[in-house]
Amino acid sequence: MKRKFIYICLFSWLILAGGCWNRIEVENLAIASALGIDKPAQGDSNQVLVSILVEKPGEAEEGGGGRGTSGASSQMSGWVNFGEGNSVEDAIRNLSTTTSKRLFLDHSRVIILGEEKARGGVGDIIDFLVRSRFIRLRNLLLVASESTALDTFSITPELTNIFSEEINDLITLSAPRGANTHAVNLKDFLIDLSIYGKEAVLPLLEIRKVPVEQSPENASAASENLQQKYKKNARLKGLAVFKGDKMVGKLDDMETKGFLWIIGESHSGTLTFDILHPETKKPVQATVEMTRATAEIDTEISDGKPVIRVKIDTEGNLGEFSEPNIPILPGVMELVDQGYARNIREQVKLALNKCQKEFQSDIFGFGARLRRQHLEYWKQNNLQENWTNIFPEIEVQVEVKANVRRSGVVLDSIELR
Repeated sequence: MKRKFIYICLFSWLILAGGCWNRIEVENLAIASALGIDKPAQGDSNQVLVSILVEKPGEAEEGGGGRGTSGASSQMSGWVNFGEGNSVEDAIRNLSTTTSKRLFLDHSRVIILGEEKARGGVGDIIDFLVRSRFIRLRNLLLVASESTALDTFSITPELTNIFSEEINDLITLSAPRGANTHAVNLKDFLIDLSIYGKEAVLPLLEIRKVPVEQSPENASAASENLQQKYKKNARLKGLAVFKGDKMVGKLDDMETKGFLWIIGESHSGTLTFDILHPETKKPVQATVEMTRATAEIDTEISDGKPVIRVKIDTEGNLGEFSEPNIPILPGVMELVDQGYARNIREQVKLALNKCQKEFQSDIFGFGARLRRQHLEYWKQNNLQENWTNIFPEIEVQVEVKANVRRSGVVLDSIELR
């Protein structure tokens, strides 16, 4: 019996070691690097249009000139295809009928939502994104500003060979230096949609047209046609504000900076403002480069009403002083500190007014903070249901402490003769 048991175990091991029963060779896969979700331009408004961007084999190593297209535009950064359906899953299945290889979504890095789709609500696609074992939670989410996700795939990457990689680097490496956007991945977005007292935001992706330099031999032909050639590039500009699962508006660059100050995510960037010089009594423009910033949000109940207190502590360096031949005395640096703090308060006020009075959307998470710090008050006043109505009238007190520590490699302005 013991010998038979060993033989059975060896036989079972041989069967299991035979290889992967459901293997698919990599050359038979269409590996998508980006995914787009739109509302169809025509037809049933309840349908979904799903587009994919697939890098052809070898394109990751080659230059942009050797890229393939999907027939519609020679500027497509790879192979683009799309399908429509009654749901995201249905649209992907229909997309597969025009794709000669099996779609592979596991390596996608970017998911782009068309603005019309975002304004109409994304609740119908959330279930698919959560359930699908092929969609990674670290995918970056963006909204195509005044455009569709499919249109953004016509952007040709310049500094990388892959569209999704360029967008990833743009939003995680470059854009934070200007403090005018906020990176959000799928996991963050799902958490914001599920927390009471907190609304979601997504970065806005804008398509810009940049004039193309023409060769001398084509200059005469261009002058006759009077048509300027353009190429498309990407720009991150502000944030899309959500209320529930629907996009309700946008924050511009200044309002986005105010939002980042409040949540403590403004880690870089510059502020330019005017101060009144104590000697000349004339306005002088100063630019401060932010080097450090922290934010603290506290809540309290005063006279039966919630009050939000935001404390911002920041430091910076003097990056530019527009007036030459004027010594930068200690009194001048105090004015720079005051101007720095005043400018921050103005940006914060812009963001608060936009979200409280126009959008009625608590993207700052004040309600979630109030719920954690005053749970009994939250329950007694049924704020889980009423916070949207109360938030526009909430008093928000902002305190800013700003300190410009250094003036650069020179102490005073350069003296010009």
